[in-house]
Amino acid sequence: MRYDHLRLENGLELVGEYSPDALSMAAGFFCRTGSRDETGPESGVSHFLEHMMFKGTETLDYDAINKTFDRIGAQYNAFTSEENTVYYGQVLPEFQGELVSLLSQMMRPALRTSDFEMEKKVILEEIAMYDDKPLWVAHDRCRQLHYGGHPLAQSVLGTAESIGALERDQMHDYFGRRYAPDNLTFVLAGKYDWDEAVKQVSERAGSWTPSRPHRALETPAPRGGVELIQADRWFVFTTGKGLQRLESTDQGKTWRRLAPVFKEAPAWWAEAVPGQKPLDVWAPKVFQHAGRTWLL
Repeated sequence: MRYDHLRLENGLELVGEYSPDALSMAAGFFCRTGSRDETGPESGVSHFLEHMMFKGTETLDYDAINKTFDRIGAQYNAFTSEENTVYYGQVLPEFQGELVSLLSQMMRPALRTSDFEMEKKVILEEIAMYDDKPLWVAHDRCRQLHYGGHPLAQSVLGTAESIGALERDQMHDYFGRRYAPDNLTFVLAGKYDWDEAVKQVSERAGSWTPSRPHRALETPAPRGGVELIQADRWFVFTTGKGLQRLESTDQGKTWRRLAPVFKEAPAWWAEAVPGQKPLDVWAPKVFQHAGRTWLL
């Protein structure tokens, strides 16, 4: 095992963990930016920008980027968190040069308005998809309550309102502030050629202008305690052989009770539902609201 490290004059840092017995190598750009670095109107821009980085540069379009990854047999992806946005790929050692070149080019995207407007629809669909998952909604709400007004309370995805109102120029400004070389780290692992990687990254990124990006580091004041959240979408349910649907009206609202099916009755079952028999099949709990069905 060997560890490598170098910092370019513009602040871009390169680190590596070399493994001579490895059969592949991996490389990636880690950008020190995430949802905690967004203002309210920018909420979700880091994740949105992650999508846009794959849409192409001034010389490579979306199709060319993906075909190159496929041609060199790369396993590649990206992700955004509260703290970082990461772009990475893994290939056989002989394809290191093409992988490093492609990732480096992607770090300077075109951010075309047409791509922005098209991808905005994708992000809004993604938000709607997660809003349809009760456990995700509960987790999101818990984070908001826990961190209060701190940026860590914001969803990585943003909201339908913040993404819907976001403009291409706002994203471009955010990119300029956060994707400066002194806020990027290029990481290598596996069986790589360090000298060749340094040469490539220096040629591609050595001229990028640093911006001394700032990250607010105010300490959050997490909240504790219990809070009851009531909403129409959470429903009570009963049991039966297979799924039973019962409807009742409470204050003008129709409640659909969909049956969970248990392998054996839980301890609380006799008290909660007198007279019900133990069942011989297990199934998830099912909730339905406004024509949508959720499995927990």
